[in-house]
This record gives sequence, C-alpha cells and structure tokens, in this order.
Amino acid sequence: MAYHCAVKGCGNGAYRLKNWQKEMCAKHDCHNGTASCTCSPPFRLFPFPTQRKNPVNRQLWKEAVNRAQEKKPWKFLDPSKDQRVCSQHFTDGEPTKSFPVPELLLGYDTVVKKVLRKKPLRSSVTTASSSSSTTASVNTMNESAMDSSMHVSDNNENHDEMMTSNEAIIVCLTLIICNLIQIIFSLQQEIVVLKQEIEHLQSKNRESVLQVVCKKKQHTYHKSILKNDTVCNFFTGIRSLELFKKLHDFVQPYVKRRWKGISVTSSKVKRRFKKSPSKFGPQRKLNSVDEFLMVLMKLKLGLMNNDLAVRFNISATLVSQIFYSWITAMSQTLGCMVFWPEKDQILATKPVRYRHLPSLVSIIDCSEIFVETPKNMDLQFMTWSDYKHHNTIKFLISVAPNSAITYISPLYCGRISDKALTLDCGYMDLLNPHDSIMADKGFLLQKECDARFIHLSIPPGKRGASQMLPNSMKKTKEIANIRILVEQIIRRLKSFKILSHQMPITMVPCADKILRVCAALCNLYNPMYKY
Repeated sequence: MAYHCAVKGCGNGAYRLKNWQKEMCAKHDCHNGTASCTCSPPFRLFPFPTQRKNPVNRQLWKEAVNRAQEKKPWKFLDPSKDQRVCSQHFTDGEPTKSFPVPELLLGYDTVVKKVLRKKPLRSSVTTASSSSSTTASVNTMNESAMDSSMHVSDNNENHDEMMTSNEAIIVCLTLIICNLIQIIFSLQQEIVVLKQEIEHLQSKNRESVLQVVCKKKQHTYHKSILKNDTVCNFFTGIRSLELFKKLHDFVQPYVKRRWKGISVTSSKVKRRFKKSPSKFGPQRKLNSVDEFLMVLMKLKLGLMNNDLAVRFNISATLVSQIFYSWITAMSQTLGCMVFWPEKDQILATKPVRYRHLPSLVSIIDCSEIFVETPKNMDLQFMTWSDYKHHNTIKFLISVAPNSAITYISPLYCGRISDKALTLDCGYMDLLNPHDSIMADKGFLLQKECDARFIHLSIPPGKRGASQMLPNSMKKTKEIANIRILVEQIIRRLKSFKILSHQMPITMVPCADKILRVCAALCNLYNPMYKY
C-alpha cells in the first residue's frame, strides 16, 4: 500500500503527489517536483511519532485523528506503517513546538444535526355515511371541522414545546460527553507518563538489586588463596605479594574487553544513555585481580581449563577467553623485560666467576617443549624430534653472565637443527665484533662466527678418537662449569609447568606469548651467582 492520510474523509496521499508531479508547472514550464521547479507541493505527509521515541505525542495524534478499531471500537486505531497525516491538518502546515498535534479538518469538527420528522396527525373527522339529511349532516360536519382544527393547533403547540426541550437535553448531553472525553484523554496521558516513570523506577530497582546480588556473590579468590609470600611464589611464580599487586596494576589497563556480544546484538539504532556505563556487556564474574591470579596459576602450575573453571566457579570457555586476553596484554607489557643490554651493562653486572672472561656477553642453548601430536601428517613430520622422541617445538635462549635472559627466539618446529635455528632467528645480528659467546657442541657455527669476528667457545669433540685427550677434557670441564648457567636458567624457566608439560595443540598459536611472559617473570628472580 502507498502512503495515505489517516484522517477520516481526507483523500491526500502518495497517489495525488505522483499525479501532481506528472503535471506541467505553468510558472517554470517543467514537471512539478523536478530540480528546476521550486514550487512547493500542495501538501506533505508526516508519519506518526514512534512509540519508542515519543509515546505521548503518538497518543495525542491518535486521539486527534479519532479513528476507532473495527473489532474494538472503544480503542483508538493503531496507525500502520503506511498511514500518515497531511500538512492540511496542522495549524503551521507541519508539526511544530507550538502546535505539535493536528487540529484542522479532522473529519468530525462539524456535528450533523439529525432532523426529526414530524409524525402526521391523525384527523378525527368522521364523515357521514349517508346523505339523506342535508342540514343535519352539514351542521355536524362544520362542528366536527372546527373541533378538529382546534385539536390540531393544540397538538402543534405541544409538539414544538417537546422539540425545544429535547434539543436542550441533547445539547447538555453533548457538552457532558465532550467534557468526559477530555477528562478521559487527560487521564490517558497521565497513565502513559506514569507507566514511563514506573518502568524507569523498575529498571533502577533491577540495577540496584543486581549490583547488590553481584557484590554478595562475587568472591575475591586472591584474598583466600594468596595469604603470604611463600604461597604467592608457589601459585604464581612471583616472589612477593607486593610485586604481584604492582604487576597487576601495570598490566591491567592494557587488557582488552572480552565481551563478544556486540556482533550478535548490533543494530542500526544507536543506543543513547543518560549516564554511559564504564564498561558495556554483562557483569564480570571475576575481578581483574582474580583473573590475573588465574592466568598466573595456569602458567605456573599448568592447570587445565576445567580445573580452573571449578576452582573459580566459572565456565571453561570463560577461562579460555580470560587467559588469551591477559596473555596478550602481558606479552606486550612484560615482554620488554627480555631485552639485549649494552656491553657496559653486562660488564658492570658480571659475577666474580665470569670476570676472567671480559668479552663474554652471552651463553646460548636450545630447548624443546612437548606438544600434542597433530593430526596433519606433514606437521607430525616437521614437529618430530629425534632427540626427545616426541613432537616438540624448539626455541633458542640467550643468557647473560648476570643470569638475565637477554634473548628468546620465536618457536620453531622440533625437527630443525640448532645451527639452522640460530642462523634463522636473527640472534647473530645482535652480536658485535670481538664479542665472545659460549654454546654446546651441537652449535657448529665456527665459520659464521669467524666471518663476523665473533669468538665461539664450544666443548671439543672426540674427532674420531676412541677417547678424549687430557687437554680436551680440561677445556670441556672449564666450558661446562661456565655454560652450566644456561642450563640452570632453562630449569628455572621450565618451573612454569605449562612449558614442561605437554602443550595442547590449541594453545600452540599463543605459545610465543606464553614463552616470552615466562621468560620475563624469570628475569624478576634473584641472580644465580652473587656479584
């Protein structure tokens, strides 16, 4: 259906506007409504106010139009999407602040008075049946005619009096009905306003009740779990409660929102809030401190999602969402603790047992993390480690003489060799000429180090002999005593059980972030050797 005016008896609509546009404009010699014609249309159509934005004006418009429903005539007609009100019914030609409601030519302004028909008077004149006696019949007829005329005049006067009294009663009744209708309209408006106030108060009451219930239900797990520094070190890998709070305050502003409902509840209508909430979405079941504690417990103890869900009284899906959001923020913030220092800083913080090696800047080694066996045969082949006899992912770690982790490479498939990993990860670009590094005998990098003027210290091999020479054994022992530091740091790194246990295949995409966060937390520990 096309747009049309909802006022009774008004035929304005989109059809008339289309016919007007087809006609030629006498002033501009073009079709009406085109760009070259500036003439205004004969009328405009205005939609009813919506129930959501302006329910009061919508009710007033419905009352002004005064159209009743067919099945429920005691109710006003609820306008359809095609029904409009044309500009001819507004005082200013359109709804304004002064006259927002249609008031002109509404189809019921002129009251049609019904003309009461006068009932024909029955004459009581009786004619004689016989014409035998002429004078007697004439006299009787004259007398009866006089009597009938007098009776008719009396009836007319009485009827006029009855008509005037009935009209006065009708006028009084119409005035009373109009007053009652106005009272009903005002009461309906008050009812709409009161309903809105009730809904507003009910929403406030619900919010306050939910806040009270959430405060009662929300349990602070960190207060019941982290009672002292020893317990904090066991569950989180952080040595003190004070450091735990400082790290939380540092990381928490960078945690992005986890709520995923905006893609489901999105709409074209923008929401308007009188007081915008600090965070959209459902109420958090855990506060930020408990979420930070849960992530550290997963890193340190290697707990599964179902275990953490039972401990913190949430779902396993929510545990996964919290972990991925926090591990991303922690890798971006705490990852800066793993950095390559200047050579002067390395020399200034070098322990006593390494001071006889002034050019030593790094001790390197590779380590592997067990992963779940992938279903893809190519991935099984690439992640298989002949050394561990398991599917693994491998990384390179560099440790300074002061026990700090200075470099962590990206994770590679377990089949790659130590030499290929070292050359591909970009570690060699960090070294300066005449630096000294120490590695295991599997790092066959002598030619590459010579090309960069870097001194490489690795234990000597047997080189085809059945037994090692005494000088080789002595050199191997000296290098092993110095290189043992990287093994100790790897053991400290593997104290985070998520790296020592088998990692699920679903967690491999964020394994780089997990490794960097664990390395950053290890750098917060005390050094292995005193200065």
